[in-house]
Amino acid sequence: MIPIIITSIILFAGLLFSVIGLFIAQKEEQKFERKGVFYYALISFLLFFLLGLLGLLNEEGPRRVLLISQATAGLFGIFHAWFLFANYDWADHASFLPETLLTAAITFAAGLGFLSGLWVWAYVFEFYDYSLAQYKAALWLPVPYLILRTYDFMLQIPQRKFIAWPYPDTPAPRINLDSDNVRYIYLDFFTRSERYPAGRVAGLRSRIPLDATFSAFFQNFVQDYNEKNVDYPIVNLRTDEDGNPIGWAFYASRTKRGRKWALDPNGHSGQQVQEGDFVQARRLPLGEAFRSQPAEQPRKTGNKRQGPEDSGDEIIIIEKK
Repeated sequence: MIPIIITSIILFAGLLFSVIGLFIAQKEEQKFERKGVFYYALISFLLFFLLGLLGLLNEEGPRRVLLISQATAGLFGIFHAWFLFANYDWADHASFLPETLLTAAITFAAGLGFLSGLWVWAYVFEFYDYSLAQYKAALWLPVPYLILRTYDFMLQIPQRKFIAWPYPDTPAPRINLDSDNVRYIYLDFFTRSERYPAGRVAGLRSRIPLDATFSAFFQNFVQDYNEKNVDYPIVNLRTDEDGNPIGWAFYASRTKRGRKWALDPNGHSGQQVQEGDFVQARRLPLGEAFRSQPAEQPRKTGNKRQGPEDSGDEIIIIEKK
C-alpha cells in the first residue's frame, strides 16, 4: 500500500508543478487558458482511470492488457500532438515551454488516473493479479509530441543563417503580374511583431513575379495588403515597438512541415520558389552586436534549388558575436 501512495504523491506533485510552471511560463502571454488546462487534465485523468478499470481484460493475460494500455496511451499522445499543432502555433520559434509543460501535465494526469483505476481493482476488489506497474504504459503518451518536436527542431534554420534585409523607405518598384509571369505561393507573416500572435496571417495565397527580386515582390505585397486592410495593416517595417532597428528574413518550404531554406531578398523569385511553396516573413533585431558572414544555402539548377551565391548579389547574414 505504501508504494502506491508514494507513487501517487509523486505523480500528483508532477502534475501540480507542471501546471504551475505552465502558468508562470504564460505570465506575459497566455497561450492556454487556465480553465481549458484544468478541463484537459481532468479529461485525461478520467480517460485513463477508465482504462485502468479494464481489469476484466486480465482474463486474456496481463501482457495483452499492457499492450492495449500502451497502444491507447500512444494513440492519445498522437491526438495530443495533433491537437497542439492544429489549434496552437506550438511549432513557432519562440514557443516551446508552454507546449512541453502542458504535455508533461497531461502525462502526469494520465498516469495518476491509470494508477487510480488499477488501485480500484487491486485493493477494492482484491484483484491482485492485475499488476499496478502497468500504469507506466502512460509513458507512451508524450512520445509522439517529443518525436514531432525533435523533427521540428531539425527543420529550423539557425538565426545566424537568416538573410537580413532592411525594409527600404523608398516606394515599391513596379513588377509584372501578368498571368504568364507569376507563380502562386502561400505567405505566413505577422501584421505586427511576434509579440502579438493574434496578428498572425497564415496561408495567404499570393502571386509572385518570376522576373522580380523577392524584396521587390515583398514591398509590393506589403503596399497592396495595407491598402486593402486599413484597419489591420502590416506595421513595424523598419523598427520594432521600442524603436529598435529590425531587418526582415524570408525562408520557404515545399510543404508546411518540410525542410526550410533561406531566401535571398536580392535574388530573383523564379530561381528560389516554386508553385505552391510556403514562404514565411519574420522580423529580426539589428544592432552593433551583429556582424555579416557569407551565406550557406542550397543551389537550384533545373529542378534543384539555387542559392543566393548564384544571383551575383551581396548577401548579408546577421549573427551574434
